[in-house]
Amino acid sequence: MSAIIRALVPSRKAAIAAGSRNLWALLWITIEQYLAWLNVRSHNVSMHTESNRRISFLTHDIARRSRYWFDARARSRGITRPQWRVLISLAGVEGPTQSELAEMLDVERITLCRMVDRLAEAGLVERRADPTDRRVWRIHLTEKATPIVNELSGIASTLEERVLAPLDAAQRETLAELLSIVRDHIREEDERLSQSPQAASDPVPTPATAFD
Repeated sequence: MSAIIRALVPSRKAAIAAGSRNLWALLWITIEQYLAWLNVRSHNVSMHTESNRRISFLTHDIARRSRYWFDARARSRGITRPQWRVLISLAGVEGPTQSELAEMLDVERITLCRMVDRLAEAGLVERRADPTDRRVWRIHLTEKATPIVNELSGIASTLEERVLAPLDAAQRETLAELLSIVRDHIREEDERLSQSPQAASDPVPTPATAFD
């Protein structure tokens, strides 16, 4: 499930780079991290209380339903979720290298290379030589991609409003604060566990799954 959500939603770096500091982006980043944390660290997470089960089931259901809603509308424009992630990231960062873009999206370079190749064939991105170092190639959006990015950004905003429609402004602010707390806690736990001796034997999801 984490791989599916990751394919739809920009990573934290990509979301910030694209200016997606809205509740929709925060919600999905937190859901992605929460589910990945449950999958990888399940033996360290207590699932014995009803509240914990409800939280995991609710986030799973929200992710599943919203993914289908977004996917149907993006697909009708001829764009896949992985392509959307690349385009929205490029819209927020001027000419990153392929390595920089792969890091932003948290995927393997070879995976991103294939994605960029397909987008280049479609005329949506282009590789340009760095003016200060001809050995370096930077990736840019083309004019053809601009209306697609704008349209899908509008779809994302509509999705956020649709998901959060039952909440008033104060409730949305509270939700954002609580999700931020959960997200930051998960990140801190991952960093702490990655530095522990046992971390070497724990399973770790590979970046390549982001485009599965």
